[in-house]
Amino acid sequence: MLDLAFLPIVALLLLRVLWAARSKRNYGFPALLMVMALGDALIHTGTPTELLVGERLALDAIVFVMVIFGGRILPGFTGNVIGHDKVVRSGIGDKLINPALVAVLVTDLGSPELSGMVSVVAGIVVLVRMRGWGFRAVAPHPILWVLHAGYAWIGLGLILRGVTVAWPVLPPSASMHALTLGGLGMMTMGMMTRVSLGHTGRKLQVSKPVVVAYWLVLGAAVLRTFVDLLPGVLREPALHTVGGAWVAAFVIFFVVYLPILIKPRVDGRPG
Repeated sequence: MLDLAFLPIVALLLLRVLWAARSKRNYGFPALLMVMALGDALIHTGTPTELLVGERLALDAIVFVMVIFGGRILPGFTGNVIGHDKVVRSGIGDKLINPALVAVLVTDLGSPELSGMVSVVAGIVVLVRMRGWGFRAVAPHPILWVLHAGYAWIGLGLILRGVTVAWPVLPPSASMHALTLGGLGMMTMGMMTRVSLGHTGRKLQVSKPVVVAYWLVLGAAVLRTFVDLLPGVLREPALHTVGGAWVAAFVIFFVVYLPILIKPRVDGRPG
C-alpha cells in the first residue's frame, strides 16, 4: 500500500508546484506519474497478463519523460558547442512525437500486435526528430555523444518492439533492454556526469575514466539487447559480461564524482 501510494502523492505534490507556477508546458508530468502508478498497480495486483501490461505502461511513461527532456536539452546542449546555426529542429518530428507516444501508451492497454506497429512508427519519429541535432558533429565531445546515443537507443528500442512481434528472432525483452540499458542507462549516466560538473562550477569536460564508463554502458546495452543472437554456449558468459560492465561503469562514476560532489564549488559560489 505504501508503494502504491508513493507515485500518486508525488504527482499531486508536483501538480501543486506546477499549478502555482502556471507552468502549463509541464502539466503532462503529473499525468505520466499517474500512468506509472497504474502500471505499478497492475504489477502488484493483476493477473500475469496484466502484470506484463503494467510493466510496459510504466516503461512507456519513463520513455515519454526521457523523450520530452531529450527534446528540450539536446538541441540546446549541442548548439552551445557546435553552434546553434548547425542544429536544426524537425518541425514534423516535434509535432508528431507526443501524439505518437500517447498512441503507444493507449495501444499497450490492448493488442501487443497493434502496439508493436505503433511503437515502430513512434521509434521512427524519435529518430527523424533528432536527425538535425548535429549527431555527427558531437563525436569529439563525449559529454554530448552519450546523450545523443541514449536518445537514439529510445528510437531503436521502440522499433524493436514491432520487429520482435513480426520477426521473432529476438525475444520481446530485447526492446525492453534497448530502452532501459541503452536509453535510460546512457541518458542517466550522461546527465549525472554533466549536471554534477555544471552545478559544482567545473568545466563541462569529462575525464578519460568517465569516457570509459560511457563505453561500458553502451557495450552492456548492445550485448544485452542482442545476446539471443549469440550461440547458446556464449549467452551466459555474455550476460555476466553485461552485468560486470554495468557495475564497473557506475563504480567509475562513484570514484570520480564522489570528491566532486562532497567538495565546495570550485568557483566559490554557494551551493
